[in-house]
Amino acid sequence: MNDLAAPGFLLIDDHALFRAGLQALIGQAWPDAWVSQAADWVTAQVRLAEARVTQTLPSLIVLDQLLPDARGLAVLPALRALGVGCPVVMVSSEADLALRQAALAEGAAGLVPKAAPPAQLLAALQAALAGKPVDAVGLHYVVGQANRGVGVREPDGLLPRQREILLLLGRGTPNKAIARRLGMSEMGVRAEVSWLTEQLGARSREEALALAQARGWLGGGAS
Repeated sequence: MNDLAAPGFLLIDDHALFRAGLQALIGQAWPDAWVSQAADWVTAQVRLAEARVTQTLPSLIVLDQLLPDARGLAVLPALRALGVGCPVVMVSSEADLALRQAALAEGAAGLVPKAAPPAQLLAALQAALAGKPVDAVGLHYVVGQANRGVGVREPDGLLPRQREILLLLGRGTPNKAIARRLGMSEMGVRAEVSWLTEQLGARSREEALALAQARGWLGGGAS
């Protein structure tokens, strides 16, 4: 039986592996939490109807932007129409500034790239549950000072994974090879490269690498 005093999460995402990983992460952070899952919007509505009957409405919803039967941006106002008042954190494989702004405009607590490290994703959920905005396009330094100690860097720094990607790019390594070497998806690598390039104000990978070196982001270089 669900513990009504414990936080509840509804995960709406069509990727079973992502849902399973997120549920495990939630279980580590909130051992008493309960988690409900839905692979599409139709099933999510069923889960919400069941929650009303059992009085176990979620404390937070994690919503994928691209579902088999709906777009997350269209689901956000639909959730409001259903009377859902809990925070909603949107996740997306293709996170960018325009999508983040649109999600915020529709009432989302924030947008989290699926390629974000677990510690950052967890920080985003913690912020949303606390009623705070998740204010970072790439979620590489969410919620500022509060996240020191969970591997989150300030805006002028890099996470170890980002530095690895830059070093491999400097060697001419293609995205597919970087993904294989670092245990990431190729889409995740593209998202990281896009974020790094945007943060540096670069127009190409080559320019991004030169700017990163000038800022000292690459340290002493690859070994």
